[in-house]
Amino acid sequence: MSDKAIHSPPMPDSAAHLSTCSENDVYDNLLETTLHNEIGDVGKPGMGSADIHVLTDLKRISCFLAGEIEVPDGVPGWKILCCPPPTVSSESFKPGQKRARLKETDRISIKRKKSREMGHLDIRIPSGWEACLLVLWEHAIQHSFLTQSVCRDAFVERIRRIGAIASRSLQQHGFFTIKHLLGLTRATRLCQWARDCWCYQRHLFRAGKLSSDDRNADFVPTEPIRTDLVAWFYPDDTNSLGKTASSFPEVRLLLLYLDAVVRSMGYTLTNRNSCQAQVDSRSWSALSVYQKQSNGVGYVSHYDNPSNLADGRILTALYYLNPNWQRNWGGQLIIWPRRNNGENSEQSPADLDTTTSTDSSPLAILPTLDRLVLFYADERTPHRVQPVFPTAEVDERFAISTWYFDSEERMRFLTKFNSNTNVG
Repeated sequence: MSDKAIHSPPMPDSAAHLSTCSENDVYDNLLETTLHNEIGDVGKPGMGSADIHVLTDLKRISCFLAGEIEVPDGVPGWKILCCPPPTVSSESFKPGQKRARLKETDRISIKRKKSREMGHLDIRIPSGWEACLLVLWEHAIQHSFLTQSVCRDAFVERIRRIGAIASRSLQQHGFFTIKHLLGLTRATRLCQWARDCWCYQRHLFRAGKLSSDDRNADFVPTEPIRTDLVAWFYPDDTNSLGKTASSFPEVRLLLLYLDAVVRSMGYTLTNRNSCQAQVDSRSWSALSVYQKQSNGVGYVSHYDNPSNLADGRILTALYYLNPNWQRNWGGQLIIWPRRNNGENSEQSPADLDTTTSTDSSPLAILPTLDRLVLFYADERTPHRVQPVFPTAEVDERFAISTWYFDSEERMRFLTKFNSNTNVG
């Protein structure tokens, strides 16, 4: 993740604790409502076999407050150490407002320019839903993840439904999560790839860093902010982990599946100003490792892309690779859902320090194998990562991260970078 630290005073004891409600009950109630809203009652007369197949597949979906998510004990609150997000008036947003499309030459320039932070070219994703789906389908068939006998309609429908639920959850809560994204067999292969990288290519991993720009370059943390180790990769790159990823087609399968889910959301993603975002590219991916430790940290509360950085990242995608992860091992993702029924908060960071609203209560998400988490990368979704406790029965916690870019903000950031590097 990355990037602006948030100091953490104690959280009020009055925060609601969801463990009093069975996780399965929460999940079942949510799933029943979701299925009813999407395709009617289960077993409704007139439903065909394809509909039943979709229902069966959707039972694997878990989103907001679904299984293994709770309000944790003893999680501190948060205070931003950077500029608060800009206040957006109700007049600045019109329902259905569309962002003017960038000229094709501008889009191409985004691909060709490099970011100082990552030193890697942005990765273009197919511009249309059908094109994106075709790339995914052909890769899945080529590597025998699927066969031609598999119902393509059901395969496509699952992605569409995931995208629809993710869109609603992002709008209402600022994040979305799903279990069993790719299935146990493929997820286990991804886990094996991650462990092989860690065992045999450990020299490629570097300590996680904070992103910065000219306005916060003087910021020097007085205490540790993050303790993860990160290796960047792209499956087509032969000089990094991408070389080993080429022998694990599951790596590309994951990224293409994420692209398809994001494309299936259409134009429902909004930027930090509540205007419609245009997503044409994503970053390289990062394989991150947290080792168990006795001195805490993990990754303190932060935003990935605060307003005084604005590097273009609009959506964070996390995919976890940890079989049978237990709650008492630590390593959970702590996330603060959006407040005020999904509207941007107009509170200052200082006000947020003392809030006792249950709308601001954090949730803890287990980093279990084959779980995907999506959340807004800007000030809408503050989050942190617990350290892996020394009592954990495993030594490392693995995750794959990637970020999707808002084209307009990304172009502004790269233009500014190029102008700065050309001076002198």
